Amino acid sequence: SASSSSSSASGGPAPTAFGARPFGPTHTELSRLFCVLLLSAHPHYAPTRFSRTLPAQFQLPVQHDASEFGKFLLDKIEGDMGLHHMQPNPLHEIFGGRTITTTECQHCGTRSRRPE
Repeated sequence: SASSSSSSASGGPAPTAFGARPFGPTHTELSRLFCVLLLSAHPHYAPTRFSRTLPAQFQLPVQHDASEFGKFLLDKIEGDMGLHHMQPNPLHEIFGGRTITTTECQHCGTRSRRPE
């Protein structure tokens, strides 16, 4: 069977639309997962292939912080697509924001705010 591959003039992998290296396994499997969810008539999907691409800390059968996982995933996609130095960064434009923790004293009502 014939196979096709593309490469750049330097002999390495062809750049993606954003000039980055080809997408990594996590990004590829996340794309596959979204395609299955979008195009399948099945009411459920076990994301086993996707979960196998994650670091060990996210493969353990324990509950994880959703914001930590979201940050990991967005950082991974940003790196795969070569968006770290892009200004404006489309991921930051869509998902960017600031978190401010507010603590209020129950006795006197004094509030302190801490940006994170």
